[in-house]
Amino acid sequence: MWHPATMTQVADTTESIAEAQSSSRGPLPARARIVVVSGPDKDRVLEVGDGMYVVGKHEACDLPLTDGKVSRQHLELTRVPDGLRVRDIGSKNGSYYQGALFAAITIGIGASVKLGSTELLVIGPDEKLPLEVWEGEQFGNLMGASVAMRRVFSLLARYAQSDAPVLIRGESGTGKELLAAALHEQSKRASEPFVIGDLAAVTGTLIESELFGHVRGAFTGADHDRRGLFAEARGGTIFLDEIGELALEDQPRLLRALDQRQFRPVGASSYQPFQARVVAATNRSLDEEVSAGRFRADLYHRLAVLAVEVPPLRERRDDIEPLARHFVARTAASLGVPVPELSPSLLAVMRELEWPGNVRQLRNVLERAVTLTPADAPLDATTLGLMLPSLEPRRSSASIVDPSIPFHEAKSRLIDTWERDYVRSIVERAGGNLSLAARNSGMSRMSLYRLLEKHGLSHAPDNG
Repeated sequence: MWHPATMTQVADTTESIAEAQSSSRGPLPARARIVVVSGPDKDRVLEVGDGMYVVGKHEACDLPLTDGKVSRQHLELTRVPDGLRVRDIGSKNGSYYQGALFAAITIGIGASVKLGSTELLVIGPDEKLPLEVWEGEQFGNLMGASVAMRRVFSLLARYAQSDAPVLIRGESGTGKELLAAALHEQSKRASEPFVIGDLAAVTGTLIESELFGHVRGAFTGADHDRRGLFAEARGGTIFLDEIGELALEDQPRLLRALDQRQFRPVGASSYQPFQARVVAATNRSLDEEVSAGRFRADLYHRLAVLAVEVPPLRERRDDIEPLARHFVARTAASLGVPVPELSPSLLAVMRELEWPGNVRQLRNVLERAVTLTPADAPLDATTLGLMLPSLEPRRSSASIVDPSIPFHEAKSRLIDTWERDYVRSIVERAGGNLSLAARNSGMSRMSLYRLLEKHGLSHAPDNG
């Protein structure tokens, strides 16, 4: 018997995109909610308790939908001890979880499933609804079909209307620089410069000159005046990449510039105003850096007036296929060759990989594959597999997680293990050439050195 459902229209909210992105399983609260986050019935909500509920196009369904690609009775939802059991009731167009077709699956709070053009999200009874989902699958030059990325796009669209500083957080390779560029291009500052400062690539003695410039004679070798990023940006956007690498002793001058909206070139006696917007990015947890005394709390709060978290590729597998097709087509066009076929079996393999290097690694793998594959030959899993020594299929969480230790300690251990294995692999693959290893992985050489030292790995001879 179907339970009567309570369906409401929900108001817009500006809550963080970090809400409802976890797909962890676990017991549901006594009353959970299914939210339609995209499709013609967007913002409709179904409250679920005990019993069974049906989602479909028929008006008698507990959650009736008007999506033409949804079957009359499409999904069956049932509470089970370890979450919400979602079963496809023989629908015509199928049901998808993280880009993969399923017949039945058990999900938890924060997970989403897709049927037709409709996406359903599971949230708790007291959770504020997540930020609205961007209607399209593109924001500027950014691409994303997943709910997670389209929430990022929606957040960026709002941030583009503001002049407040923005902090972009995400793992290496998730495209933080592309996000900053899209934010700039969609803002009223788009006609002004977008300047980039990679703080991990600049030595500590030159960081002030890089940011603020210097006058002739300010230090040995300063034989002419130099404009820094703050001067070059004018009324545009300054993107400070790897802000977490900024040394503690260099942080006060940046904080002072942000607070006073003016800066002083090294060796100069007067200050200059600046009008640019500051966008920073980091792959570190600055909260933890602040707690450890390596990053100033006041600078952190000044930079993170607005914040956005970029989810890793393994948490948005719906993006793998469109991104793969884009990279393959772009590479084929640059080489003047036909676009290779991406078979369903190959796409299925790609969805199963963890992609520790995220979108950058996906792009690099496909560019190499297209380059090395003979014209008119399809790409296959074997070809890509030979190029993916650092990738492994998803493993059961039970095999890598020790539930007896605290969450943050377990997370730190896993990250350390992955970092050590990844760094060792890229250095070995580059034959000990650290410059080549850094280029292949998309890291600066300084960042690679830091990871080698952190994990006690010897510096291999650098031949380039």
